Amino acid sequence: MWNALTSYLKTMLLMILPAIMLVLGLLMHFSRGNFYMMHVDPEYFHLFNGLNLAIFNLAVDFIDHPGTILQIIYALSAHVVNLLFPGNDLISNALQDPEMFIHGASILLNLMTAVTLFGLGWYTYRFTGNLLLALLLQFMPWGTSSILSIMGRLIPETAMIMPLLLLCLLTVKFLTDKQR
Repeated sequence: MWNALTSYLKTMLLMILPAIMLVLGLLMHFSRGNFYMMHVDPEYFHLFNGLNLAIFNLAVDFIDHPGTILQIIYALSAHVVNLLFPGNDLISNALQDPEMFIHGASILLNLMTAVTLFGLGWYTYRFTGNLLLALLLQFMPWGTSSILSIMGRLIPETAMIMPLLLLCLLTVKFLTDKQR
């Protein structure tokens, strides 16, 4: 019973920083206001390309840049957001209220970042047995104010946080692998 309790407490401890990152990202996103008033590029550009992907139309402009992952996130979140609008099709709803679709994609991106941050901590603890190292690695996004300042935007730099965290996890796995 003691082992189960300590395992539960360690898991809860590893969830604190991802939860703070999620809340911070959502607060940054919703504090900025409507995107058409402050930011016109690239949120709307990626929204329309993501809508093309959502309806399985591969006529997407500019697929050769780091914004492709954002377009996929828009495509995934568009179907969930579309459930809030009964009756019309996806494209009509997105043209009626594009801000709602941008909000949906931002929430999904922040949620994915928080889950990746939790995975980094949890797997690092599992591979090394070192809780302090796992927590220190979870603090990586707070290492610079640049990352925190872009948390509310849907730009390729925000989407690059997840691959960097996964790369760090792979590095930890490589360094702790006993079968080298």
